Formats: sequence, C-alpha cells, structure tokens
Amino acid sequence: MATNIEKKITKSVVFGAGVEWLNTMSPDTVVGVRTVSVGGEEQSVEITTGMLAEKLAHEVELLTKKNSPDKLTPVQEANKRMIEELYENMEVGKPYTVTDLTKSVSPAIGLNISKVRPWLTPLMNDGRVKREEIKGKAVFTKIG
Repeated sequence: MATNIEKKITKSVVFGAGVEWLNTMSPDTVVGVRTVSVGGEEQSVEITTGMLAEKLAHEVELLTKKNSPDKLTPVQEANKRMIEELYENMEVGKPYTVTDLTKSVSPAIGLNISKVRPWLTPLMNDGRVKREEIKGKAVFTKIG
C-alpha cells in the first residue's frame, strides 16, 4: 500500500526530478537509440540526455500551466459571474436569510438554496458580506 507521501508525488515532481538528474550529466551522453520512420524511411536516432531533459522540462511547463490555480474552468467562470450578480442584487445593510436571497434576489438569476449558500462563502471571505446568527438563523448582510 502506498503511503501518503507516495500519493502526493505528481507527474511534474517526477519529471522535474528527472530534469535535475539529467542536467547532472553531459548533454551529449547517449542514453538510447530508437528507430523512427522519416518520410517512409527507417532511421536510427540517438537519444541524448540533453534531448530528454528538454522534453521533460517542456512537460513540466505544460503541467504547471494546466494546473495553474489562476486558470478557471468554464463552470468556475460562470459561478464567479453568478456570485457577483447575487452580490450586486443585495441591498447594503439589509439582512437576508438564504431563503430570502433565494426568493427575492436570485429568481432573476435562477438560483436555489443549494447554490446560494455556498456562494455566500467567498463573499464572506472577501469581507463583502457578514454572517450573523439571529434567533438561531443565519443572516447575511451586504457591507458597503
């Protein structure tokens, strides 16, 4: 069974370690020979450490770009717009329960309770909405 550390090792970590290891060798060191077809003709090509390091570094770059936290998926982009629309439709200083938000603010944007509640969390984290408990009910208020 794999340990937690072994499970956390990603492709980019492994490829990065491979690049570091390959860079300790001369870039002209031949590590293998492959037969490839070029224009219908078979040719032998020497694979060097420099070639491998370059290809692995490119893969690390692609993985880093793909897994960038700044890049949002289309669904995340849509959710972000809906959160902003929900926030814009709230009145400053007016307390709302999630049910109130669903009935009064979100019908125009088609939200239900299961969507509204989690979307309030980023607004609270940004300090734009505050949450209070009033008589055992969670109440959310837009802050200026």
